Amino acid sequence: MPNLIKYFLLLLLPVLNFGQQIKVLSIYYPSNVYQLNIEQKQSIDSFLTAHAFESIELIGHADTVGNLKANLKISSQRAKQIETYIHSQISTATIKTLAHGEKQKNNFQSDLTKQRRVDIILQLTTIETIEISQEEIVEVNPKNDITKLVVPKISRKQKFKDDLLSQDKIVVENLLFEPGKTTFLYDKIPNELYYLADLMDSIQSMEIKIEGHVCCVDDKKLSADRAKSVYLFLRGVGIDKRRMEYEGFSNERPLVEEKTAEDQQKNRRVEILVTKR
Repeated sequence: MPNLIKYFLLLLLPVLNFGQQIKVLSIYYPSNVYQLNIEQKQSIDSFLTAHAFESIELIGHADTVGNLKANLKISSQRAKQIETYIHSQISTATIKTLAHGEKQKNNFQSDLTKQRRVDIILQLTTIETIEISQEEIVEVNPKNDITKLVVPKISRKQKFKDDLLSQDKIVVENLLFEPGKTTFLYDKIPNELYYLADLMDSIQSMEIKIEGHVCCVDDKKLSADRAKSVYLFLRGVGIDKRRMEYEGFSNERPLVEEKTAEDQQKNRRVEILVTKR
């Protein structure tokens, strides 16, 4: 019986490791066209909002009609157009572009529309996976018949959503700024902002207030500008401005007394107040 329990838990390992690595969206074009239309932009917006990602790869393609040089050029133009559009919406996105020109040969005419495309490949944020060490697999104790259970960890995304749906206000974790600036530290947008956008997109009645805070010295403008940077990010990924407001509170509402650098970091924060669900 003890060996059976071990066997059962080991069978669960592939199931518990449920993180997916990439998501792909293909944008298709008419012949000799590389500009984006409104519908294509909306598709891109929805795709980016639906996933928490670390980086983007854009691969441009052309059909097999025409000469190689022209096809390579238009495949590059298509990828660059999408890169420019994404950066206009998410200025800090990490994007790599490639132009493949015409890679597919011997295709029938009916397949040409599928050749003229850009593949948008998102490298997703790694979801916490479950690691069960040998010590965690506990055999049945014949004396008291107690078995230690292995409980799956909750992903950061799910925890964020649960917190926001159950509490009136939460601090956006991992949201760090350059000292004295409104730009995100290391030019990195925290995944929690994508989680927030995804949640607001799925719950259209939700409205929020974004509250900015600073540490150490009175600087109401900086606290408001940092809150505004979060507001502008959400606007950029398609959240209606009528569902959001923002305000800065300087250093008037510290979470903790500032005795260490870590205390200062805790007070240098942005909070999301849910005003309507």
